[in-house]
Amino acid sequence: METEIHCNGTILALTVALAAVVEHQSSAATHYVSQTSPNPSPPYSTPDTAAHSIQDAVDVTTDGDSVLVAPGDYGVTNQITVTNAIFLQSTGGASQTFLTGYGGLGQGTWCLGISNALAVANGFCFRPADADPGAPGGAVLVGGTIQNCTFTNFFSARNFGGAILVSGGTLSNVIVAYYRGISPDGVAVYCSGSGLVTDSQILANPGYNVDGGAIALVNSRLQNSVISGSPNPSRVSGPAVSAISSTVAGCTISNNYSLGKGGGAYLQDSLMDRCIVTGNGAGSTYLGSGGGGIFETNSTIRDSLIVSNRAVVGDGGATYGGLGGGVYMQGGALLNCTVSGNSAQEYTNPGLPGGGGGVYAESGGITNCILYFNYLDADRASTNWLNVGPAIFDHCCTAPDPGGAGDITQDPQFVGMASGNYHLAASSPCLGTGVVQPWMTGAHDLDGNPRTTSNAVDMGAYQTPSARPLLAISSSGANITLFWPSAGTEGFVLEQSADLGMPQNWTTNTATVTDDGSSKSVTIPATNNLQFFRLHLL
Repeated sequence: METEIHCNGTILALTVALAAVVEHQSSAATHYVSQTSPNPSPPYSTPDTAAHSIQDAVDVTTDGDSVLVAPGDYGVTNQITVTNAIFLQSTGGASQTFLTGYGGLGQGTWCLGISNALAVANGFCFRPADADPGAPGGAVLVGGTIQNCTFTNFFSARNFGGAILVSGGTLSNVIVAYYRGISPDGVAVYCSGSGLVTDSQILANPGYNVDGGAIALVNSRLQNSVISGSPNPSRVSGPAVSAISSTVAGCTISNNYSLGKGGGAYLQDSLMDRCIVTGNGAGSTYLGSGGGGIFETNSTIRDSLIVSNRAVVGDGGATYGGLGGGVYMQGGALLNCTVSGNSAQEYTNPGLPGGGGGVYAESGGITNCILYFNYLDADRASTNWLNVGPAIFDHCCTAPDPGGAGDITQDPQFVGMASGNYHLAASSPCLGTGVVQPWMTGAHDLDGNPRTTSNAVDMGAYQTPSARPLLAISSSGANITLFWPSAGTEGFVLEQSADLGMPQNWTTNTATVTDDGSSKSVTIPATNNLQFFRLHLL
């Protein structure tokens, strides 16, 4: 995964394309649903005999069947229940096919329930008839998959997800736009039982925002997703991501607020890998609360960018100022992370001490990290870290010197901090000065490059890859041929761009690659237009 990060406190957004219809290899029978069919008759095997309700069509299915749902607004007064291994698909996609839950269902009930591990629901928009904390939820998933769907105007709910409850199933390519509800323990999505949420967005609606967070994970995985909020520091909101014995990987977590532990994420016995955590805030009220970006207990955070987060004084009863603008650590490990531009709030009157603009550490290990340009709100004084316990620094770039092995205090020389570019300049003292560890075998940095280069590792979230120049370029008639070495370029693809000032415009060259064992080559037509080529590791 190649990541272009330009944060500096702004909301990061990810566009997740919703496919209207995905190709499905249908076996057995196909059943139809349409509110306008002239003659609804079981088994609903033609558009003219289509069922008027989704449940009627589902009830006549057997394993392997498909149910095709025509565009329309399907009011749900009783939960649609899927127990067979079927493919439930809209033909018009989520923009045209609505499952609208009515208040008679009540809180704790759902528009759709799936309990078969092989069942799939694809291409629906779930919504309550009334935007109310007592409205029914969107879907409950006990095995199976929900994909290419949207969930809109649901509320975070205590003890279960207000929009989606997952237990062992998969959410893929969904958008959840939720309102914070009436409990700080509530979430929009609750995922447990080895569930998976992937390639999705969970977004807090502006306006009615009280309490609650985006997603809670228990023994589950969240990956390649965006979690973005609308901070409301006057309320007791929960952390955006709460993870217990879970994994959060490849995610962007931005613009959230919590009073207590973790504005962006609360991690307990969990792993966060290759994430961007930016623009979040937490209100500290006592020792053991805070962590504007992340609050972690016995967890590992690695290859992540933690920037522009803030820990503030939480409320009128607070006994401490902001603690841990970027990260609050209770044990665990911070590995190859870049922590910069974060802040902690300290009130000199009435004397509420804060500290650790970058990291506030009670205990744990901090290795190969860059902690630089973090500060206290009161006077913008540098406060990259505050170690109040037995936390151990090892090969880090920070100031003042924490006294660990291999630590350095020089400016890390980011390429462009003001524009959100935290890659290292060619003259950075952090290049190749980290300590290589066993977990790095097969691991990748935040850009998706190998975590080590020639058995050396950089400090921070980004690794400078070894140069892999093209071996040669030759021309013959109307064609040009590009050559590069076979050895050491496994997994690389040839990409091209017409403008180096627009790195997001790199595209994969699809010409056939020839490999003679010593070199690889591609022959393409020559043009009169300027083109740039590179090798990129997927």
